[in-house]
Amino acid sequence: MTVDSTLRRLIRQYILRTPQLDTAEIAISVTDGIVRLRGRVENPLLERLAIGLSKQVHGVRDVHSELSYGAANPDYLTRLTLEKRLRDTLEVPDGRVSVVVQDGVVSLKGIVRWNYQKEAALEVGRSAGLPLEDDIEVNPRSTNDTDKDSVSDALRRDGHISCEDIEVVVSGQTVMLVGSVPSEEEKETAEEIVRTIRGVKDVKNALYVK
Repeated sequence: MTVDSTLRRLIRQYILRTPQLDTAEIAISVTDGIVRLRGRVENPLLERLAIGLSKQVHGVRDVHSELSYGAANPDYLTRLTLEKRLRDTLEVPDGRVSVVVQDGVVSLKGIVRWNYQKEAALEVGRSAGLPLEDDIEVNPRSTNDTDKDSVSDALRRDGHISCEDIEVVVSGQTVMLVGSVPSEEEKETAEEIVRTIRGVKDVKNALYVK
């Protein structure tokens, strides 16, 4: 991984941890330590926040902003709302169901143990009043479960994967990878790493290239 790609990954992590900023609306490129921000934020204050976060990363020489101002993407706002509702729904286990909203369509992805957990998640999805795609699998836990933390740690240990946008969902001996990666190569590498983990019998790769 080059210095510039490392800087880009660190800046993405900073922005990802800032609720006021939407990583889906901000494109980051780094060349010789010079950062360029493109995309959209709601107002000049958030532009200054994005610039300030980028400058905090050691190794950044300068930041050039080409950000424009406008309302947040409605898909992004819907996703935030549904993710909060899922966290507040006791019947849905934490981290088992992820939300994707694209072009006004809600997709729920993940693996749960019981049908009532799936129905509770779908009820949350329906609350948005938008078309809903159901990609939730019901799979009762086996006696040889794969540990979610071990999968996440294995991905983090590999220096060639930007895993900040990867969510790991485990059900029994099946692992689902949900989220985004910068390239097709990283998508394939992530799956290969998970398949080498002892106890993993199947990998469902739902990652998309951003």
